Amino acid sequence: MDVRTDESLVVCPECGHERSFVQPSLCIVTGAAGTGKTTIRRTLAGRVDAVFLEDDSIVPDECEFSSEETFNEYVLRLCRDVAQSNVPPVLFTTGLGVPENVEGLVNRRYFADSHYLALVCDDDVQADRLRARPRWEGSDYWADVDKQVEFNNWFKDYAVEEGIDLLDTTNMTIEETATDVAQWLANHVTEQNTYCD
Repeated sequence: MDVRTDESLVVCPECGHERSFVQPSLCIVTGAAGTGKTTIRRTLAGRVDAVFLEDDSIVPDECEFSSEETFNEYVLRLCRDVAQSNVPPVLFTTGLGVPENVEGLVNRRYFADSHYLALVCDDDVQADRLRARPRWEGSDYWADVDKQVEFNNWFKDYAVEEGIDLLDTTNMTIEETATDVAQWLANHVTEQNTYCD
């Protein structure tokens, strides 16, 4: 398959059939565990004209991937497929919020550009949020409070260098945070390119 991203075309190498595809912006809302991603995704559901995907929720527990890159390609492929319905996907994620984990992926070429928003908060607030989670929510990798606080600080330290926008949720209500995230999305979700078969 020959993918011509500059023309938004997929061309069959055997018969030459061309098919255009939608090439929207890829918007990623990221941050370490305990910064508010899931809460904001739930709060904004139905209020923004987009499909919200959270990688923790869309991949069945029984799925096993040979590598982190394979998992990342799978998630980005789901975003790509959603976009072909002329509805912009917004990915809520932790690991895929690091640009180097996304920009080199094969499925990244199906998006015109990418935008990252990291939710961050003060270390003690994040630790309190994580420790307050019900046991059934904290049994995986995000239960390691120190590791998540360290990742939260990575976003604070490297956001400018990595091209990531920051939103500090420390002293914000859920509604205030949701309003700011919705505005960020309104500024970055692009109109879909015309789709014709």
